[in-house]
Amino acid sequence: MRFYDIYEHPDWGRQVVPLGFCWPAFLVPTAWAAAKGLGTITLLLVVASTLMFDLLNLAISAIETPVLVAMLAIASFILFGIRPGSRASRWHAEQLRAEGYRCIRTVVAADRAHALSAGTANPLLRAGRAPLVLLTYGESRWPGYQLTA
Repeated sequence: MRFYDIYEHPDWGRQVVPLGFCWPAFLVPTAWAAAKGLGTITLLLVVASTLMFDLLNLAISAIETPVLVAMLAIASFILFGIRPGSRASRWHAEQLRAEGYRCIRTVVAADRAHALSAGTANPLLRAGRAPLVLLTYGESRWPGYQLTA
């Protein structure tokens, strides 16, 4: 089970943003950002990855031990992916808000499909496929949310 924010736009419908660490953004940050339409973030990630690979290339040319080269490559890959992986949900949510979406609720569900269907609530509540917890709030994000089943 995972937390999901559900965003709604009056013309374009609903979008689901998973909260927490994002493995696709960790493993392939530039491709993930481009797929989500995050133009500025994509550009920054391209520049950062280019710099990282250039520095890694310089370091590899100075190191002669293959084990150290492999450790350095793995460490740089992990360090480069941590920030995008941990910030992915925030970046995606900010992009949706900039496009006119509004966060309507946060749900706990097994996957995106169940989270999206939890936004329409009533038919699924009767069918027994409701999320574990449904958090609903008004205009302000966290001050007065209510738990509903």
